[in-house]
Amino acid sequence: MTTEIIYTVDAPKPTPDRQIHFPPFPPVPDGVQITAFKDFQEWGTRVVGEDGIERDGLGIATIRLPSKNPKKKKKKGKGATAKPALKKEWWEDWRMSGEHERVRGPYDLTLDREDRLFQAAGEFEKAYEIHLFFQGFWDIFRNFIGVSTTTIFKTSNPQGDEAMSDDDSDDEGGEPAFLDQTASGAVIEEVSLDTTDIPPPKARLSKADLFCNDPARALAIFLSSHMRAQGQAWDRRKLVGAPHLVRFFVQFLIRNVVLPEHDDALTHALEVVDRAGDELPRIPDIAEALPDAFSVACSAFWGRKADGLGVELGEDGDGDEEDKMTGGERYAKRPRLDSLGEAVMKEADKPAAQTETADVPPVTAQDSDTEMPAPAEVEEGGWGEAAWGSDGQSGGWGAGSWATQEPLPPSAPPARPTLMALLGPTALPLTHAPGVVEWSVRKVVALLPLQTTSFSPPTDGSSMAVAAIEHSLRSTLHCAVLAPYPTWDLDPTLTRPRILRSSDRPAAKAHDVAKDEITVLLKEEAAGLLTVGMGLGGTWVQLAKAEEGEDKKEKGTYWYADELTMILPSFWTV
Repeated sequence: MTTEIIYTVDAPKPTPDRQIHFPPFPPVPDGVQITAFKDFQEWGTRVVGEDGIERDGLGIATIRLPSKNPKKKKKKGKGATAKPALKKEWWEDWRMSGEHERVRGPYDLTLDREDRLFQAAGEFEKAYEIHLFFQGFWDIFRNFIGVSTTTIFKTSNPQGDEAMSDDDSDDEGGEPAFLDQTASGAVIEEVSLDTTDIPPPKARLSKADLFCNDPARALAIFLSSHMRAQGQAWDRRKLVGAPHLVRFFVQFLIRNVVLPEHDDALTHALEVVDRAGDELPRIPDIAEALPDAFSVACSAFWGRKADGLGVELGEDGDGDEEDKMTGGERYAKRPRLDSLGEAVMKEADKPAAQTETADVPPVTAQDSDTEMPAPAEVEEGGWGEAAWGSDGQSGGWGAGSWATQEPLPPSAPPARPTLMALLGPTALPLTHAPGVVEWSVRKVVALLPLQTTSFSPPTDGSSMAVAAIEHSLRSTLHCAVLAPYPTWDLDPTLTRPRILRSSDRPAAKAHDVAKDEITVLLKEEAAGLLTVGMGLGGTWVQLAKAEEGEDKKEKGTYWYADELTMILPSFWTV
């Protein structure tokens, strides 16, 4: 018997009637005017007006909404494992992230420009994640432009604080004492002060005003002399990253219309920053490349000329009252390190036993109270022979063991370049000799490439050998023309060049260190790092012509760098 099961399915509900039907349209409320679509006028965002604030078509100031929600958490998911990307520098990450996302503002132009600059510096620090290594540099820069957030606490007069006693027990229970001026003999005179002749004090500009008035000069000072004074110019990473950090900040000011009245000046300041980005990273490389191989070879052949100033001694062996130097001027004598180095080497050459037991008396058997046991005698063939670790010929572990380390070969210093290795068989030591030796800071005014013309004999009666040697030098080495640089510092005692040694020849004495240019011979590797306008300070040695007569003035002489002590960028400003 089968049971029949019947399923009942509910019928679908009918679709409800629409409550709103168009047309007809509802009536227009009273006081409302509906604009037809053909008469509709779109109100979009306008360009920034004269006040520097972005407004819409109705004149209402716009506010930029954040492009990213800081509270939104990123979903964690398992993605495909990719190869680790190459590590980029922080300025490359800033550039790749897009500068359009770093927009802040708008800034109220009714505020003082110093207040706007302070607000922009704070928002720049929040928008850009400054590397921890450059945080101190950023603080120095903020202090330089006058928007520092660091509070400097100054202590009171320490002498006055120490003079006051902490014990105030004498002040308790007493009455105030009054001093009678007539009894003490004090006389009070009234003097009328005429302030008509006193000039008004000059208004001192703040650091922010100096930056806003001339941003190019301010940044040139900061990226040159101020970095050197603050100790920021001795680290390669600071020299490379400083221009990038300053460039992003200046672009932040321009893009956000922080100082619209100084946009042209800020754009011009970017040219100084670009020069700094090109020259500052070269400074460590120049310091390693100079003196170059040719200069080192000349110093090795003729000796170092920057070891100090020679003093002309009198008959008694002492210097005269004027302390006459061979250069013809009085300067402080530099300490020579040769005597100190010789003393250190002599001390190091002493035997170790003599050095250690120089002040210790020898101990004899009569002075010792302790009896030393006699060494144990080992019979031949016993356990004492060929013991573990012995170096005998019995094949013990001490001979040729795997733990035995062979002494490392002594490391030889790198070979110093020589004139013969650089120039080949040359007669340079016969035709030229060191002439004038000067210490000065000079500016690069020209960089001359290799000479490609063929040699032509001189027609002015000069030596054929000298002309041939100088032509070979110009065909092998580059040249840097250096001019005097008297304005690199405000102190005239530092900017004045000094003659360390004069030549025995009358022709070499015609050199004027304050006016004449010098031509320095350089290898291609060193000359390629220099740019026109850079300052180089050091000791320069003249290659004087040995066969020149006394009646002829020396022209076209070459120099080499004996020592380099200072490198200044072309935008150096104090």
